[in-house]
Amino acid sequence: MPRKSYESLRARIALVAVFWLSACAALPVHEGYVPCRVFGHLRECIGVPMASKEADAAAKRFASSDEERAHVYLVRPYMQEPKKKSDVFLNGKRVAVLGPATYAMVDIPPGRNVFRVHTEGDAQLVLETEPGRTYYLQYQLDRLFNTVTPHLKVLREDDGKDKVLRGRRVIFE
Repeated sequence: MPRKSYESLRARIALVAVFWLSACAALPVHEGYVPCRVFGHLRECIGVPMASKEADAAAKRFASSDEERAHVYLVRPYMQEPKKKSDVFLNGKRVAVLGPATYAMVDIPPGRNVFRVHTEGDAQLVLETEPGRTYYLQYQLDRLFNTVTPHLKVLREDDGKDKVLRGRRVIFE
């Protein structure tokens, strides 16, 4: 191969490499945004009101602060619909906004409590709570073709803790 065409080929390869590296560079993830991975790189998915890192760490110790109230974690653990917020309602009042890989934590009075989460549709769960107990709820969005179906269910303690540990805490209003 002539020297001139070899240098031209090297220059083209270098230019393509620079282009691909710049295209794949991760955007900085700002505080208050839920990070997600797009083609293996961190991106900002959506902004939701995030709790401080200290509050997140405290919630992940799983210590109930009140023996007269029920302790509830509501987690949206998966990255489905990464650009959509999920409004959380407790007994008819909007109390939090979830993004993908986030969770909310709250102490509530014992008895009948109605959780409803709205993204594109509603998912609702009636939870009978007892004082001093901890409950783990999961909100999940399933997409099939152009239809998104929301689901809200109670998790076992070990599964709930695992999903909370992998998420980030949002502010409970």
